[in-house]
Amino acid sequence: MTSSGAPWAYRYTYLSAGVNTGHGWETWNTPPGQYATYYMTESASNGYIPVFSYYELLQSNPSAGSNESDRDFSNLNNAATRNAYYANFVLLMQKAAAFGGQVIVQVEPDLWGYLEQRAAGGSAATLAAMVKSSGHPDVAGINDTAQGFAGALLHLRDKYAPNVIMATHASLWGSGVDIGTNTDTSRVPSAEADKVAAFLNSAGVASNPWGSTFDLVFNDVADHDAGWFEVVAGDGGAHWWDRQNLKLPNFAVWLQWMTELHVKTGRPLIEWQVPVGNQYYLTMSNTDGHYQDNRAEYFIANTASLQAAGITAVLFGAGNAGQTTYTDAKADGITNNNGVPTTDALGSCNACNTHTSTYADDDGGYLRVFVGQFYSPPPPSIAHLTAVSQQQYRLPNSDGKAWVDIDAANLSLTLTPTQDSVALVTANADLWTANAGLNQDLAVWVSGGTYGSGTVVAWKESGGYAGTFSPNAAAVRTTFLVANGVTYTVKLQWKTNLPSRGGTIYAGAGPLGAGYSPTRLTAQLFPASGTVYSAITTAQPCLGGSNGVTWTDVDATTLKFDITPTQDSLAILSGNADLWTSGAGLNQDLGISVSTNGGADQLVAWKESGGFAGTYSPNAALVQTVVHLSPATTYTIKLRWKTNKPSGSMMIHIGAGPIGSQFSPTSLIAQLVPVAANSLSNAGSTQQYQLRGSDGLTWTAIDSSTLTLSFSAGSTTCVILSGNADLFTANAGYNQDLALALDGTVVGWKESGGYAGTMSPNAAYVQTVVPIAAGSHTATLMWKTNRRSGTGTIFAAAGGGAPYSNTSLAAELISC
Repeated sequence: MTSSGAPWAYRYTYLSAGVNTGHGWETWNTPPGQYATYYMTESASNGYIPVFSYYELLQSNPSAGSNESDRDFSNLNNAATRNAYYANFVLLMQKAAAFGGQVIVQVEPDLWGYLEQRAAGGSAATLAAMVKSSGHPDVAGINDTAQGFAGALLHLRDKYAPNVIMATHASLWGSGVDIGTNTDTSRVPSAEADKVAAFLNSAGVASNPWGSTFDLVFNDVADHDAGWFEVVAGDGGAHWWDRQNLKLPNFAVWLQWMTELHVKTGRPLIEWQVPVGNQYYLTMSNTDGHYQDNRAEYFIANTASLQAAGITAVLFGAGNAGQTTYTDAKADGITNNNGVPTTDALGSCNACNTHTSTYADDDGGYLRVFVGQFYSPPPPSIAHLTAVSQQQYRLPNSDGKAWVDIDAANLSLTLTPTQDSVALVTANADLWTANAGLNQDLAVWVSGGTYGSGTVVAWKESGGYAGTFSPNAAAVRTTFLVANGVTYTVKLQWKTNLPSRGGTIYAGAGPLGAGYSPTRLTAQLFPASGTVYSAITTAQPCLGGSNGVTWTDVDATTLKFDITPTQDSLAILSGNADLWTSGAGLNQDLGISVSTNGGADQLVAWKESGGFAGTYSPNAALVQTVVHLSPATTYTIKLRWKTNKPSGSMMIHIGAGPIGSQFSPTSLIAQLVPVAANSLSNAGSTQQYQLRGSDGLTWTAIDSSTLTLSFSAGSTTCVILSGNADLFTANAGYNQDLALALDGTVVGWKESGGYAGTMSPNAAYVQTVVPIAAGSHTATLMWKTNRRSGTGTIFAAAGGGAPYSNTSLAAELISC
């Protein structure tokens, strides 16, 4: 997988061979169960979410019966087998808990279809299965039914490994009508899906008297390539789906079935073990290891249709020996069938696979090439203004000192000002680590003019020390001077805060749909004076003895400035700082105050940065707001801070590092926008919001009345949208996603970590730049959890009571 260059999101394997045979998965490495540990660790180190297909029942002893259904049912009702089964599953849960990261366990594919058919229209509660009668102490008191079996597995997840995402399996043939091969036009796909959903709902999807419910529903389309079924099994082409959707079976009918399944179960769907064959490369000769299929091609070309049906991921893989794979499993090197296409009339291929492969992969490299293209669409960058990428980036083995380009091609800007100017630059990225103890450093690098061959002008550190797999919506904002006619290059760079010694850090959360959370670099040029004001320090201020109520200047000398506008203006105010604590249990509050003509300081915005989850984990916090400034009036802007509660003898800090003698820069910036320009719209709230039971997929408006705004463009132009919120969770294990929607479509998002701990707000910031047409537009601030939260709750806005920390949304029209 790693050699393909495609940024795969998931990696799956079977855990099989029986729970009482002496050669099951638990014996594949030592100590028992180590195979799962190795697999999870290796997956995470390469940025993949590990997925286990737990397929143990059929292959356990005694497995009595003449067919798979009977053998499964026999084992399901054998006390000794069931006792060993639950013990084996507990071992997996213990290994997953020790791993600590996100892991998906798909439980017993095919079994639920067999049980549905055996129930003959009844629920899972009507079928016998040994649970409490197995004698395993962890499942005592749970009913001896198939419903109890599902509930027992979920109970074991809850008890031992709440970080595990549990999945059941929906078989296309479970209702007695196989949608994957059906040619009877009288069969209604949604009606068949309703039957499957009803049974699964009774087996731990809709409810579970003994604990939580299943988070996901898996489905598979076939366990062999369609060409194999035709050539080897002699099925007469029964497993080929019509990609024109004119005759049965076809993709449109399958999507109807999947859509209904998604609606009736209320769960995200995962398409699993999709045949790898294609009809594109000459390699696909319908011989051993090179069988044709058309599902990979259709799925990659129609991702929007799959997503609309509720499918959140597609996992490719051969279901049996001899099938096409995405590696050179046949060890036959690059094969192109001597340049001769292979006609498969039943598969609607008349010498259609005409492309020459340059890869040794048994599929000719189809997944390598086209999945890579899917994850790397041309970034919607706007020249000289913003650069963005939806890829996920990995940095292994950083020495903790050398700054490295994240993506020199896609995350780089060229600026050539036509007058002496000040550049206002914002970098925005989801940073996280797979290895506890590593923080992630994000920097703005500039070359040209007085910056010579290049230097870092600003950087921030994002905490990974507190835990893994908890992205921080990190932001770096700075200003620097640029000279008329000189060309400058601005890049986004990163490193770890200390030698990573085999560890890996990442940029980009998700994925969602076609890509990961966007990593963005934006630059704006303004006249050298009168529009942008800034104050920056590279010192490391400390605050002890805060009473948790009184706001204090961060640096009364350096981090403040005066503004006297010459016209009626709106000011975009922002403070950007690395906040952290040396004492667990304290959060750090960062605020901006404004005083008028020497009057009292008035707090206009603040954010809280989490320290409750752990110590020495800086958060690259950004607080932003918009205020009105009148002409001929002097305003003093300050950056202020406090703890969220009395700190006693503990201290909080600003500034990470140092690098050399300088700590990460802390900045206070104001950008003036004339009111008469009618180019800046903003919305804000000091309420606290809650989102309970998010499905991890659906974006929801935080406040559809207050945190939405309408604006108009007189001509085709661009808009900078930004959102700022304190996000946190009351339930460990859920991250909070914050998004910007323009006219109903999400155009940018970030993920804020809650996996590492609870009640630790992150000052999340998300920015995007979008070309827009003339006319009216609507922007909305949205949110969700990163995965189905069940009864879990996430929050926006920090504080002990109203007014809470401000949640804001802004839209600035700019030329592009």
